[in-house]
Amino acid sequence: MSEKKIINVGVFSIKPSSSIENTPIGLAFHSAELDEFDIAVADQGHHQSLYAAYMRTLPGEISSQMPGMYFDGADAFGFHDNTPLPDVYYLERQGRHAISQEMAARALFVSLCARTYYNLPADNRMREMQVSQERLDKAIVRSARRST
Repeated sequence: MSEKKIINVGVFSIKPSSSIENTPIGLAFHSAELDEFDIAVADQGHHQSLYAAYMRTLPGEISSQMPGMYFDGADAFGFHDNTPLPDVYYLERQGRHAISQEMAARALFVSLCARTYYNLPADNRMREMQVSQERLDKAIVRSARRST
């Protein structure tokens, strides 16, 4: 039997905008101190709006330390636009541990495949989800290098 990992998943309600949006979208965050993964998903929207909604759920001392843009604060991003499998990328940066970013991306991939954005209420709350290590190992993710 495969080992189970716990990830925290939140479905966020994002206001529609007039510009073209991805549907659905997701961001992944890894807390090295707690060895936890947070996954924020929405059924539609822009990653920056999702990042802002996720930041509002964090305690003030944590959110004040987070960068202003999602591509500087998240470890992975993805979307599932009319494709059989989601497109998920981890954001490699100098000085950050790429393996934890890749694992965050794998957790996001599994969450998007499970369609958590339809199966959980969009109430901006994080919930625990158990995922087998085997499912995480099979996730398809790619690197999006950042030179920050």
